[in-house]
Amino acid sequence: MRNIRTGLKPLALGFLVAAAMMIFAVSSPSLAAEAARKAILSEVRGAVEVKISPGTWEPARTGMVLHELDEIRTGPASFTEVLLDDSGKTGRFEVEEKTRVRLNTMTWNSGTDEKQTLLDVAIGTIKIYVEKLKGKSKFEVNTPTAVLGVRGTVFKVTVDEKKTESGNTTPA
Repeated sequence: MRNIRTGLKPLALGFLVAAAMMIFAVSSPSLAAEAARKAILSEVRGAVEVKISPGTWEPARTGMVLHELDEIRTGPASFTEVLLDDSGKTGRFEVEEKTRVRLNTMTWNSGTDEKQTLLDVAIGTIKIYVEKLKGKSKFEVNTPTAVLGVRGTVFKVTVDEKKTESGNTTPA
């Protein structure tokens, strides 16, 4: 009888340790799950198309919801405005004519309220209005030759056909 009891004590202790670890993992903000975010096309003018990943290109409409890895392209004399999160809570960006941009990363850590945003601009011009970011949040724009990171500003990025870009920033 004594051997059975001593054998059960380590087993019960193991279950308690496992349960405590699970409670800590669920309640720890640093280990909270990354949640999906959305972008909304608030204005669409001219020939604007979206590619809902991994689909095909389709005409864009005002109010259309986009997510991570979706793409936008504009034709000549075309324009769209994109709100990030609820009514542009994180920021917004304008996609000018003859531009192609992908929402490469759009994550949110619900435990820390930190957001990661990465836009890939293949060609064309976007003007970005970024709200002041919280904690370790990041907002970056990737071009064929550079990565720009900001924490609350207004700036414009242009990538021309020769794969060069220019940009300027104005404090928000």
